[in-house]
Amino acid sequence: MKRKITAMPDLSIIIPYAGEYPHLHYTLQSLWCDLNGVVDFEVLAIRNGPKTTQQGFPDGHPLHDNEAAIRVMTDDFRRTPWLRHLEYSEKLSCWGARNFGVRESRAENLLFLDAHCGFGGLWFTRGLRYWLDTGNGEPCHFPIADFLKPDDQWKQYAIDVDMDSGIFSHHNTAYDGRRDNRFDDTIGWKSVPASPNCGLMCRKDIITDVLEYWPDELGQYGGGENYFNGTMALTGHEITMIDPGRPIYHWHIPGVWSRDHKPTVQSWARNIMIATYLVCGEEWLHRLMQKAHEKFYPINTASPIHTGKYLEEILESGSLRARRERIKAKSVTTIEEWAKKWSTK
Repeated sequence: MKRKITAMPDLSIIIPYAGEYPHLHYTLQSLWCDLNGVVDFEVLAIRNGPKTTQQGFPDGHPLHDNEAAIRVMTDDFRRTPWLRHLEYSEKLSCWGARNFGVRESRAENLLFLDAHCGFGGLWFTRGLRYWLDTGNGEPCHFPIADFLKPDDQWKQYAIDVDMDSGIFSHHNTAYDGRRDNRFDDTIGWKSVPASPNCGLMCRKDIITDVLEYWPDELGQYGGGENYFNGTMALTGHEITMIDPGRPIYHWHIPGVWSRDHKPTVQSWARNIMIATYLVCGEEWLHRLMQKAHEKFYPINTASPIHTGKYLEEILESGSLRARRERIKAKSVTTIEEWAKKWSTK
């Protein structure tokens, strides 16, 4: 029997994808097996692809491997009431696709997932249901782990904040295992400095009003997590991790959004520059350009990054400048003060 979707489900699950067949379908199968009958949910599977192929991607690149995914998704969504198959074609940007999903979502609670995840039963349902029932909608996420890796290789985020070099970023670190069980013996919570976008849960207004969506200027990959985590820090929104006993597992597959693919590396670096400017300001961005090339921009010195073209574009952007001023106006702390609590350096 088909499950009907209410006009206002409890949860909207937003999954952008570019290629990623058949892993997207494993992810959808996991969600159905875990959540059906437990949570009133909808899934927005958002194919991301530009209107033209003028992106520098040759035939055979993962961007053009969407045919199988689109064919199966088109068939699936016609028969599956909880699955909505949408397309974001303005430009290749996982952040733009997420923004599109938020605007199309029906629920007031959001869960963002990658298209290559595995869950594994009642632990996921238990954690998600507990957050929906007892949480206040503040940003929260699950720990993550590589697929088929031992349980002791769970990961969480640490932050890298270095004023001298202009670095404001994050990195994976081992999950420390400490849990606050004040709510429930089976559910652990703890405050953490930063959240990945996969497994992130929050109220819709956190994205629409506090974050003001991810900036339209962000391209393909990178920077969006920096912007989210920095904005949450500055505006006083605590990020927590929920541990119901298992992480979200990832298949690590080559993807069009990965910075391992050219020309993604320039998009990734430019996105990092945008996030640094918006969260930390112009002085940080200048220091980043002067001192952090080797770590962040391992590409040739004739690139728009090294020549200063991207720097000039960012600083001359009226929309980015206005967004920077709005973030400053909403801030209740500084990156420096936040870093004193969370930085691993």
